[in-house]
Amino acid sequence: MSLKDFRIVSLTEFRHNTGPLMEWVETTGNRIWLKRYGRLVGAVVPMDQCEKLEAFEGRTLADRRRRLEEEYGAWKRMKALGHLDKDQPFDWEREGFTTKYATFEAEEKRKAEDRARERQRMRDLQALAELDELLGPEDDPLPEEEVERRLALERLRHQK
Repeated sequence: MSLKDFRIVSLTEFRHNTGPLMEWVETTGNRIWLKRYGRLVGAVVPMDQCEKLEAFEGRTLADRRRRLEEEYGAWKRMKALGHLDKDQPFDWEREGFTTKYATFEAEEKRKAEDRARERQRMRDLQALAELDELLGPEDDPLPEEEVERRLALERLRHQK
């Protein structure tokens, strides 16, 4: 395998001739080395060479893009729910919104489950109060199994 040709170009020249230089990279498969103040600072390489480098490094651009899209989606959901400043832009360099949103989502789910349990407890208490009214003070108390059975029937009735 032989090395491809390359050109060394200043950043200023690259800015002024971006179209033709990119065309040269794309059609020939060659590289452009970029320099600033006489020092090499970067390179423009064809996409197939970039993909080979990513495969060698064990990561892909597609993986990074997918993670960033997940991060951006989580950031948008948190912002929509008012948990972020409305003027705060998305920081493409910072990650962690997916984790924060998952934690936030789990907390919201836990709160909803707590509210549902509390509503069920209130219905159970109301059902017990109704049973007490039906029994009256002079009646014999119901066996515990009967109370549980009636509570279960009451729960089923409220669910429908």
